[in-house]
Amino acid sequence: MLATLAAAMAAPANLCAGADEAAVRDEEREVFEKIRDLLKKAGTGPLQSSATPHYLCGGDIPESDRMRVGRYCEELLSRAMAMYKLAGFAPRRPERRLTVVALARHDTFADIADAAGSDPARVGFYAQSMRTAFFFLRYRDGELGGPIDWDQSLRGLGHEAMHQICYGTGLLQVGRDIPSCVNEGLATLGEGGSHDTSNLLHRHHPDHFARLSESAPRLPFALTTLFREDDLLEAKNGGARTNLGYAQAWLLVTMLMTEADLRPRFVAYLKAIASRTDREHRMDDVRTHLGNLKDLELRLMRRLQKLSEHPPSTYSSPRRGASGR
Repeated sequence: MLATLAAAMAAPANLCAGADEAAVRDEEREVFEKIRDLLKKAGTGPLQSSATPHYLCGGDIPESDRMRVGRYCEELLSRAMAMYKLAGFAPRRPERRLTVVALARHDTFADIADAAGSDPARVGFYAQSMRTAFFFLRYRDGELGGPIDWDQSLRGLGHEAMHQICYGTGLLQVGRDIPSCVNEGLATLGEGGSHDTSNLLHRHHPDHFARLSESAPRLPFALTTLFREDDLLEAKNGGARTNLGYAQAWLLVTMLMTEADLRPRFVAYLKAIASRTDREHRMDDVRTHLGNLKDLELRLMRRLQKLSEHPPSTYSSPRRGASGR
């Protein structure tokens, strides 16, 4: 492991301006030691690692598969940075390479998730303390060693990688009071799987769309409820209610990120909550920057109605001129 890790550490990294390279390498090595310990406790290993300019990709899968994961994450990061800039944000390059751990077996992933305090039933998780995304490979025939289902595998990674990107680029701040509908809504933009990543805001999300269509033109939840009640989107609660919460969060964030008059409001809102460490000002911040929630609900309902009347094809190309662009 040490020889492999040393080679990965030595690979060129595209760090943000002013980064202390020696300190960054020490932090990367410390993170990998923690990951190695988790894998050891789960009874798997050794931890292998590969590097791309912005990512360290570890796990117990072959190098060719680790590099495919790394290339996918690089593309996702590039598209996310472009999306944030277009929406009016000022993202920065990550201070160190982001870490992704890809595992060959679900039972290994479940053991690691449990040890890290995450839900073993999930398809992936983001460990904030290590700034690392974990996921496991899915197989077309359901059996280890069979053909990898890259679409399903990368869907599991994409959501967690977007959490990682949001924090790594400064869009969201660690330790702040961030409503789950915003945090998870932003992460849903990375769920496209192995399909085209060229337009994160306009590609089709069939699962979220199908759930919302059942209630169209009504919304599953009032926006006051969605912003206030974080447990709606807690994976441990599971079930249809949680899935509807994720779906509405996706719809909300895509509207805030794409409609021309809402984009600057969303930028101002995220700046405001960057200093909030408790819930005291949560709803005041929402109303101050995003406006009247009843009006916002009506806009969201109209957007859902329009999508229901003209549902996108799973493989349709996104139109750059849509939604105020």
